[in-house]
Amino acid sequence: MRVNWKNHILAALSVVFCIGNAGFVSAQPQIAPAATTTATKAPPSAHDFSVRTNRSFTISPNGKKLAYLSGEGSTAKVFVIDIETAATDQVPAGSSEVTPKYVEWANDEFILITLQFSVRFGDAAERNKSVYGIERIMAYSTITKTAKVLMPHTDLEFNTGLSIEYSNFGGSDIVMGGFIPVLARDDVDSRLKGDDSRNWRAVLYTTDLRSGRGRELDRGTYKTEAWVFDAAGNVRMRKDIDYLTRIASFWIKDGRNWRKLLEYTDVTNTPFEIEGLLDNNTALVLDYDGNKRVAKKLNLTTGALTPAYSDETKSISGVATDPFTNVPIALFYEGLTPQRRWLDPDLARLQNALNRAFPNKHVYLTSWSRDKKQIVVGVESGSHQYQNYLFDTTSMQAQLLTELEPSFEGFAFPTKELLKFNARDGLEIPVFVTKPIGEGTRRLPTIVMPHGGPESSDDAGFDYVAQFLATRGYLVIQPQFRGSTGNGIDFSNAGYGEWGGKMQNDVSDSLKWAIEQGWADSSRVCIVGASYGGYAALAGATMTPELYACAISFAGVSDLALMQISRENRSGKSSGSVSYWREHMGLTRFETAKIHAISPAHLAQNVRAPILLMHGRDDTVVLINQSQVMANALRRAGKTFEFIELDGEDHHLSKQETRERYLVEMERFLAPILRPGQ
Repeated sequence: MRVNWKNHILAALSVVFCIGNAGFVSAQPQIAPAATTTATKAPPSAHDFSVRTNRSFTISPNGKKLAYLSGEGSTAKVFVIDIETAATDQVPAGSSEVTPKYVEWANDEFILITLQFSVRFGDAAERNKSVYGIERIMAYSTITKTAKVLMPHTDLEFNTGLSIEYSNFGGSDIVMGGFIPVLARDDVDSRLKGDDSRNWRAVLYTTDLRSGRGRELDRGTYKTEAWVFDAAGNVRMRKDIDYLTRIASFWIKDGRNWRKLLEYTDVTNTPFEIEGLLDNNTALVLDYDGNKRVAKKLNLTTGALTPAYSDETKSISGVATDPFTNVPIALFYEGLTPQRRWLDPDLARLQNALNRAFPNKHVYLTSWSRDKKQIVVGVESGSHQYQNYLFDTTSMQAQLLTELEPSFEGFAFPTKELLKFNARDGLEIPVFVTKPIGEGTRRLPTIVMPHGGPESSDDAGFDYVAQFLATRGYLVIQPQFRGSTGNGIDFSNAGYGEWGGKMQNDVSDSLKWAIEQGWADSSRVCIVGASYGGYAALAGATMTPELYACAISFAGVSDLALMQISRENRSGKSSGSVSYWREHMGLTRFETAKIHAISPAHLAQNVRAPILLMHGRDDTVVLINQSQVMANALRRAGKTFEFIELDGEDHHLSKQETRERYLVEMERFLAPILRPGQ
């Protein structure tokens, strides 16, 4: 994805939006027809598929400048563009060890750049030391051209990451959050060493953007998970959760003291999420109502809850707040396709207009100026890669900010369909299906590709891995197995305790369904996945080996007990992370027989087909020892496998060169086994 400014600001616009009498926007492309038709054009290369879509565009509060990330590693830069003059400021922000991940505006002068890098601790040899992912925030002045890493207090230095809790977009400071040690701060007692989380206390610091230092604003407890601010920047609420006692409490700031407003006992999930303040005495919260989440008003004096929107019938997955006022501005609905309700009438009208301008595509309003006259818009679909536009609501014109890779221009990608099938117990399961173009009615080599999470989902947007495989002649099946989000709370909760059970059955049943439809060739099927999807791929190869001709796991879990141990060592036994994974797996690491029965590393003797393992050495989510353990088990069992370790790569394939290698290795591995085109 290439950033295109000179062609579209200094020269003619590629796309002009104009408002007609009907009050909607019409898109008028002014691009010459492609010289090569899709019928004769080769599919894009692995390199072009691996170039990550640039979604980082953000506009300054006054609407005069844009900032965005470009490049990776030592070539990574943040670009700051003057919209009127097109003058460009390039900010070096990366190195071979440091990767810039996000960019946002703190005010009209400063941008905040989130930097990510890895560190290793331990007494073992360097390659075998424990790896931790670290994030730091750098403030860059677009006026003085100077940068400063923000570290409000030395006691925060052992935090893996600090959060930005509040910015008024006008002053010279922001509020940052982190944890400080209750005990003496030293290397042994650091948060990185996995000591018990009760030895830490949540703290807020007002942080100066020029010096990087701060002063303490407020304190919570080791249980504090969230803070709420009013429009003036005052701390008004906090949420505490104790995962050992299953108590969730919500606190109000009364003067200098905290007052407990509500408390829930014996909770598994947080009773509700605080999504912002509607006024000085009313918060908007998301609460559970049967199989859905609904918006409610919370009275900050009495704790009473009342419906916020009496006409709302859909389940709400989240709430967006206006960055300048902290007031809730949009509701996002649960589902596998984007659905939202703008509470701001002007943004609602603009969203409707843009939806009509881009039929059959998903349109996102991602960043806007304080006066909402300049808005960054993202557009994509299942067969169209994400592109950014800058929309001027006064002139009703838009400028294209990013171009597609040349090989993507004029190439018709396969359609991504959202369908449904019934699992063996009758439960209806959503599934995304991407069929290669021009293959007629013959049965196809098939990729079953369960998503990660597992409490997550695929979506209707452009999936570069699925499209890469489909353009190589593979039918791609992406089951949204029970336990996935996007289909109601009951559906999501149905995944608890079903690792290697009903969640895995749903994946198997999706293949059976695709065969029954006459699409899939049962003798040419590979199961492919990453993270939990990697676990599902290995579970498929070990628990239902008769179904698959091969399996590919990227960063997959192979030993559930080892995963729990790693979480305890890194987060503390009383942490929310440890509690969550125990509950979701439905057992503890001490239930040896049960946990081995659903751990692929202990079932390697069942494998019948070749397996490709790939894993980033700097993965801090699923440690590389999960793939190492699986490789050792396959070796002992005398099975056919490959194991590729990716130096410097994390859990998310953040580097373009390893994304490309992932696709190349996958294509190389699959082709002789599944024989596409035959």
